[in-house]
Amino acid sequence: MPHKEKDEKELDDRNKIYSTILENYSKYLNDTLVYNKSNKKIFLISLLIILGVVIVGFFICIVLLKDNIIALITAFGTVISAIIVIPTKMVEYLFNPQETQQINEVIKNIQDYDKAVREDLAKK
Repeated sequence: MPHKEKDEKELDDRNKIYSTILENYSKYLNDTLVYNKSNKKIFLISLLIILGVVIVGFFICIVLLKDNIIALITAFGTVISAIIVIPTKMVEYLFNPQETQQINEVIKNIQDYDKAVREDLAKK
């Protein structure tokens, strides 16, 4: 029977730790969502400003460089594609959607383990 009491004490200790992990995770998730929401707005506004500057610059260049418009259009296409691709990669890095999924997986594994321990204790 001392083994059962030790298992129950360890389970209680783990429950306290598990509760702390869940509280920290909930706070972290909330902070992350708020942070990401504000950063996404800033990122979008910045990207739109850059795109606007590039478009205005393109039209200024069209007026100034009427003779070489084909090269200008090609260069503009390259700049626009860079404006699309580079921020896409930045967003994938900055706002990793798998981060919360990975944390959820850790919590699920803890729950599965605790469930198995409880079932084992119930059998004794």
